[in-house]
Amino acid sequence: MAASDRPGPSSPTGSTESTEAAFPGRRFPPATPDSRRDAISKLAVVNLNKCGGAAACIQTELWAAAYRDREFLVRQLRLYAPDIIIACGTGEIAKYILFEEHWRDWQKASNGLLWLRPSAINAVLVAANHPQARVEHKKLYEEVVLGLKEIGALGSATS
Repeated sequence: MAASDRPGPSSPTGSTESTEAAFPGRRFPPATPDSRRDAISKLAVVNLNKCGGAAACIQTELWAAAYRDREFLVRQLRLYAPDIIIACGTGEIAKYILFEEHWRDWQKASNGLLWLRPSAINAVLVAANHPQARVEHKKLYEEVVLGLKEIGALGSATS
């Protein structure tokens, strides 16, 4: 990869120019190794299906895998001790199987982001689309980031 093709330091998805094109009028501070490490340390990236599979998912198999591996998955999340858990297409599985939140409803940010604070772990659980969903990445990013800012999990909604 040529140096000019590498992602730039101030964009979550590429160069400064692509950030400005994707988010007109919005300014983002330059990312640094410390800011990236800090951001990543607040997230848990966990695959529910530990056995691999195809690009498409059969929901009943994913629910069964999460149920089968529930204790391991919960232990893994507790070891990470994240502030935020973004369930990419698996919010209902996390809510019902991992955290046993059967009687609580999702809360909803003004932009539609679904979230709750499970009693089993000190974190915000967010139900978001999977990155491979047929939804524009800018929309996915804005929904999660602006929703988390609104509920106070990422700071101010105006910054």
